Amino acid sequence: MLHTEVMVEFLVMFQGNAIRLEEQTPNERHDPDNWQLRVQLKEAHASGSVVLSDPESGVRFGDKFIVKPKFVVDYLQHLEVIEFKK
Repeated sequence: MLHTEVMVEFLVMFQGNAIRLEEQTPNERHDPDNWQLRVQLKEAHASGSVVLSDPESGVRFGDKFIVKPKFVVDYLQHLEVIEFKK
């Protein structure tokens, strides 16, 4: 087979599988989870549960999300600079 024939055959197979997968996908909607550390830390900072004035809160956050407390403090400082500039 020529390279283009192989690609055409692959695309036809892929499109057929994609259609079958779409038919099996449930239609219910759900709220997406966002476990990115920056988002979680930003939300925790906004709620007041993690603040620079309480170093223990940064350690707890770091333990929960397996991140070094130094990085938590660095990002909290960044968030406070952003708030200050507003």
